[in-house]
Amino acid sequence: MYYWKQGCGTEFGGELIRYGFEYLGLHRIFATCAAINYGSYRVMERNRMRREALRRKVFWARVDKACIDRAEYSILAEDYFAEESPVIGRTASGTVTVIDSNTDNGCADETVGVRLP
Repeated sequence: MYYWKQGCGTEFGGELIRYGFEYLGLHRIFATCAAINYGSYRVMERNRMRREALRRKVFWARVDKACIDRAEYSILAEDYFAEESPVIGRTASGTVTVIDSNTDNGCADETVGVRLP
């Protein structure tokens, strides 16, 4: 598909998380995916969600004709709003920016840009 690996899912997921915490006042947001689905779990990881559980052989996959594992991810409002958490974003030009506000190592508001193909 022409839209795969373009950051659309990551951007959309990030906006859903932002809306949930900033407008709806939610405390926790969670999502699940097939544990073998790299694209799905990377969207969650890029949006600072943490893997909380790996449920073994939980649901039937018609394509695989077998029971497969499910990964569970979540993010808390306190993690979302915490300044010490790195913020990851992808711009339209394909640059990933990581902003690290961790002052323990002497690097305050360090910004690193990486150009993606």
